[in-house]
Amino acid sequence: MATSLEWVNWQQGCKIMGCSKSHFYNLVNSGILRSKRSGKVKGVTAHREDCEKWAAEWRERMECVTDEPPYSE
Repeated sequence: MATSLEWVNWQQGCKIMGCSKSHFYNLVNSGILRSKRSGKVKGVTAHREDCEKWAAEWRERMECVTDEPPYSE
């Protein structure tokens, strides 16, 4: 795993997490991803470690959902 000091921009973060730009910014704004602003217009960067952790947790949650048998009567 990468060091916690490595920062990624929204494009790299989206690629790691497999999400959209708006979802990336929602995670940043909600505090789930630690971030910092790099200039007025350049945007936001987030910790690579947070992106990787979120992606791993999301995959784990999705595996749990898909492992459940379908509802039947």
